[in-house]
Amino acid sequence: MPRTSFAALVPLALLTAAVLPAPSLAQTGSEPSVPVAGDWTIAASLFEPDAGSLFGLGRMFTDRLALGLELDLRDSDSRETVESNITTRGEARSTDHTVGPFVKWYGARDTPVSPYLRGKLALGWDDGELIIQGDQQQYQDLFTVQASLSLGAEWYALRYLSVSGHAGLQWRRDTIDSSANGVMRDRETTTWGTFRSGLELNFWFR
Repeated sequence: MPRTSFAALVPLALLTAAVLPAPSLAQTGSEPSVPVAGDWTIAASLFEPDAGSLFGLGRMFTDRLALGLELDLRDSDSRETVESNITTRGEARSTDHTVGPFVKWYGARDTPVSPYLRGKLALGWDDGELIIQGDQQQYQDLFTVQASLSLGAEWYALRYLSVSGHAGLQWRRDTIDSSANGVMRDRETTTWGTFRSGLELNFWFR
């Protein structure tokens, strides 16, 4: 039986909570603490499927419409020494950055869990190289354009804190320039597919 990660269950659990019956305001006697027009949010990812560091800044322009900007950062640097007849030292470096705007349209706002429709457009670039004994042996430059449309839900756990997750469809186009052992290669790839977000923590303020 295939194993399911905790992160994979989060968007499904939030969506399920969004459609289940919830106590009405008349029954509870108090309104859930939901953001309204003019509120700002800072978001950070937890349990991101691709192990990235995703940060976002957004603002509620109406009580249901939010606009913002997301930034995804990755940076790695590794060194390796191989001993045979001749000692060889190598170093691999890689940077991967993605940035783009997003829009969220919230549905019901009278419960602690709000479903939403989310769209995002992003540009990304990834540079990587392999250096052996001071000489560049391989490099790869990647430029990415991607767009996504997803459904999600946001749970307002505390007055200034919410947790969200979403899943949907994503389109992506990669343009890759690379070189290995003196051979140059240029290629383009286009992909469609489903995706899921990690668990996102949102801090609200005005």
